[in-house]
Amino acid sequence: MAATQEPFNPLSRVGWAKQLGETAPEFLRRVPPLTTLTSDGWIWCANPYARRDKKPEDVDAAYVTRMRQLLAAYIDKKTKIAQQNPTMAPGTITRRLLPERERLKDDIYEGAKKANMTCGKWMLFPTTADTPKVWLQVVEAVSAGKLGVMAKVATECKQSSNERLICIYTEDFTNVVDVRRQLETMADLHLVQRQGGRPIYYKADAYTCLDIYSDNPYGLKASQYSSKDIFAMPETKNKSAESRPQKRLTDGEFFKTRESPFKKR
Repeated sequence: MAATQEPFNPLSRVGWAKQLGETAPEFLRRVPPLTTLTSDGWIWCANPYARRDKKPEDVDAAYVTRMRQLLAAYIDKKTKIAQQNPTMAPGTITRRLLPERERLKDDIYEGAKKANMTCGKWMLFPTTADTPKVWLQVVEAVSAGKLGVMAKVATECKQSSNERLICIYTEDFTNVVDVRRQLETMADLHLVQRQGGRPIYYKADAYTCLDIYSDNPYGLKASQYSSKDIFAMPETKNKSAESRPQKRLTDGEFFKTRESPFKKR
């Protein structure tokens, strides 16, 4: 993402976000990640050169509600099968619901596009000791316009954990080329290894909004991509895939064999 336009900070009024005119080290001295507590639990840094040719749209609550209804309907069906087959193993129920689960995943992707919830994030989990160093690298890259559209670091560890979550955002989780581009930049910064090492994962914000985490009751995979899978994918294949999910999720072509659950009535 080239820095070719006048810098603009959408977080200029947020006291715990990096401001224009301060260097990354100055920002970390002002808002140290290990000792700062904020009202939202995060410290932020925006890419001041991120594309601004499209006015941000508000999240459409009606589509979010519909997605929650689809999730609830899946649970209802799962419960009904279990009640009708009390001796059936949970794993058998999970396998029986595979087609419904795949449809649920695709419906959520479609709903996320319609609800204007397209952003997603790569997630890093450095130890507390490594967090200042890793966060400094991320802030330097994001504020220079080289990485993501925004980043944040958690001000506290999760319970029974010695790791801090750092999120690096992209505009559109269906844009596999851009998702990979940000991953490649992180690899260049040695934040992730291209081969071996601990993989990192990418998650659509829609899943976070819908409280879909690991071990969720729907059996959905909590992340959309892993660094291992993306790096294993040939770049040419990755590029050719860019338009397919975008088209599928915007014009509903994928759903031509059945009625979209988001069809206006």
